[in-house]
Amino acid sequence: MEFNELDNIQNGAKKAPEKKEKSNKKAILITIGAGIVVVLVALLVFFIVGLIKGNEGKKLASDLKNDLGKSIAMAEKNTGVTLKLSSQNTALKDIVNYDYVYEASSEIKVGGIKMPEWAVFVTVNGSDKISSVVYYDFKVLKKNWKGQKASTPIECEKIAYNMTKKEVDKLVTVSPLATTYSNDDTVTYLYKYYELDENGNEKAVRLSVTYSIDDVVRGYEYRESDFMAFIFG
Repeated sequence: MEFNELDNIQNGAKKAPEKKEKSNKKAILITIGAGIVVVLVALLVFFIVGLIKGNEGKKLASDLKNDLGKSIAMAEKNTGVTLKLSSQNTALKDIVNYDYVYEASSEIKVGGIKMPEWAVFVTVNGSDKISSVVYYDFKVLKKNWKGQKASTPIECEKIAYNMTKKEVDKLVTVSPLATTYSNDDTVTYLYKYYELDENGNEKAVRLSVTYSIDDVVRGYEYRESDFMAFIFG
């Protein structure tokens, strides 16, 4: 009996470290799991914040279009932003004419030129009422001044008057560089993109399409583009 008791004590002594080792492994796994969760949450927050900031200019332009025909003071009151008379970025004056501007605080480089990630331009008429609102998403040009690469050649020649926006969107598979809201109830989308021609050479294209209030084509224009056209339109 004494021998069995001693044997049990010795076996118990051997099992104790095994339990401690399992406990340590469990703690390590829990710590690693918690770390992974923290990283994933941080990435999710970063993505959401970036998405919100990226859409800030687009939302502002959409809000300002509701103030077409109204005064700047009224538009600032309705949107809660203070529009500026000029931009610190002198290159913007060469791209679009404007009377007021609101731009992103973060910058990117396009063809070696510093640009805000996005900007909203406002023009007024002789009565100081808002006549147009233009949203530029310069991130479209971030990777290449020519714009986005079209996965397949875009058949601009198929665009025609009275086509619906849905029909045009099926042809134009890239994101617009700029959106212009005018007080004549039209919206114009400007696209800057490039595609490969039959010889495998890159061809830069500038395409603009104007729609009526009911999203029907009322005007369009397309032509080959170059770096100077990017700077001066």
